[in-house]
Amino acid sequence: AGRLEVAEADARLLAAGASAYAVPARARAADIAFLQERWAEALAAYAALPRRLPREVDALEVRFRTARCHEALGETAKARAVYEQIVREEPGRPAAAQAEERLRALDPDFVIPAPWRLERARHLVRRREWAAALDELDRIPADTTDPPPVEVAWERAQALYLHRRRWDEAAAAFAVVAEMGGRHAEEAEFLRARSLARNQQDAEAIIAYREFARRHPRSTRAADASYLAATLELYLNRFDDAIAALEELVGRRRDGPGRPQGRWSLALAYYLAGRPADALPLFDGTLGDEDDPYARPRAQYWGAVARRDLGKIDEARALWKTLIAEKPLHWYAQLARHRLAELGDEPPPPYAERGIGRSDLVERCDELPAEVEVLRAAGLVPQARARLLAELEPRVAAAAGDELRDLCGRLLCVDAAAVPYRHVATAHQNDWGLVLDAEHLPFWEAAYPRAWRDDVEAAATAHGVSPYLIWAIMRQESSFDPDVVSTAKAIGLLQMIPPTTERMLAARGETYANGVLFDPERNIALGTEYIAWIDRKFHGQVPLVAAGFNGGPHNVARWLRDFHETRLDVFVERIPFDQTRNYVRRVVTSYARYLYLYESDDNAWPLELPITLRTDFLPDPDY
Repeated sequence: AGRLEVAEADARLLAAGASAYAVPARARAADIAFLQERWAEALAAYAALPRRLPREVDALEVRFRTARCHEALGETAKARAVYEQIVREEPGRPAAAQAEERLRALDPDFVIPAPWRLERARHLVRRREWAAALDELDRIPADTTDPPPVEVAWERAQALYLHRRRWDEAAAAFAVVAEMGGRHAEEAEFLRARSLARNQQDAEAIIAYREFARRHPRSTRAADASYLAATLELYLNRFDDAIAALEELVGRRRDGPGRPQGRWSLALAYYLAGRPADALPLFDGTLGDEDDPYARPRAQYWGAVARRDLGKIDEARALWKTLIAEKPLHWYAQLARHRLAELGDEPPPPYAERGIGRSDLVERCDELPAEVEVLRAAGLVPQARARLLAELEPRVAAAAGDELRDLCGRLLCVDAAAVPYRHVATAHQNDWGLVLDAEHLPFWEAAYPRAWRDDVEAAATAHGVSPYLIWAIMRQESSFDPDVVSTAKAIGLLQMIPPTTERMLAARGETYANGVLFDPERNIALGTEYIAWIDRKFHGQVPLVAAGFNGGPHNVARWLRDFHETRLDVFVERIPFDQTRNYVRRVVTSYARYLYLYESDDNAWPLELPITLRTDFLPDPDY
């Protein structure tokens, strides 16, 4: 009790101030009153907290404790309503277990009703806790009619599908829903085909997609199903079948269903089938597809490739040079540079001119506010970041030149590179990309920061990879936000997935702990180790390393086996995962620009691409 009294005095002292710790201190004072069962005082203190609570305060715990105060003060109806809401909407949280216990204390016969189980499963799915959602659904009695069995079956199928590692079970579950009929039947048929494709049952998936399109010709999914069936034919090297399906889908006017991606896929199919003359007008026809940021450079590059194959060398040469001028160091510009060299040409430099040497931007930690310095010295970097951002973030939007450079340097001191990066990547994306000179250098440095530099360089050195590859991947994965969590439950700066991390740690006798991937230093160390493994597996071929990190090294190995393809440009276009294909192009672009900015003093090309792939690979890692 004595220690609580001391803590309460400290909390009240902090709560009386105007610092960032005032609200957390008020919450702690309320908690102390709660623990001492001063129910009315605790209730008033909780009620006085603002509606939007800082991250340091557990808002759900505040809700539960407020209800517990109501219960202790005899306001049972109020307490029960909150307990029930917490149990229904927050399954798996400590407060939900406590609320369930209180409901049982109020009514010894209380059990969670079956409709609540379905609601809880839906909340768990939204939180991406698939296994917990499935466990919740398993607790619904098989003979129940409330909720309707078809709704339970639908939620089960969705949880299995979103789990991403249980595609075979998802396909079977969607088949059950389709058989049951009702409002989910049509979507279940489509998702069954998707699940089969994700499970690499390509022949079965093609049949399922085509059957769906036949049965549901007016469905908004019909064109998608036909297109996906055709792309699987393409994946299986059945080019004539893919062409027939895509020609029917796209239509004679080349603007039918599936446009523009259908037109692009048909062009690629023609090219792979050895029909560049048929591919060329379609390549050129995708130049203006504004809904795809890669459409113009992709069309320029592949239009030039088709022209080269048709003997129109001067036209191909001109297109590749235009591409380099329009998109310096872009993925397709780097490919164009290599293609020009194959013609015996001297490729133009990546930029028309370079008016400055390599960047020397470093952390500017000598002019930080005293409070920020104290927090940094105490190892409280997140708190230091919050304090400095409160002062500097409003200035970033209007900053340019030396002011932006100064802000970037100071924000690097508190690991806040994400703020100027986000601003420059959106508000100024067209202001700096074509030239590197003193005026535009700060935009470059904000867009390509060396965030967490000490940690990245240490990990990269330890594992024998380039730190700039790590930053290029970090830029794409998290935009330098250490707290980001993806829909696939990838975590932190390098978006490591817990199951992969668990296997990595288990291989050396260590145990995975919750929260480890939110620690930037550990996330960087583990992510860099994994990237280095993939780098060794694919013999240092950067596009394959990027593809492996995003799509899984086991999938890259499968594509190398299935495609029998050594041409880098063709291989990347044939990657069946849209996200991974785009990821490779973006990461390689960023990697080249990092090298150009920080490791080059001249206007030379900074990166050699493996234009002819080495298709053998080492066995590990396979996850």
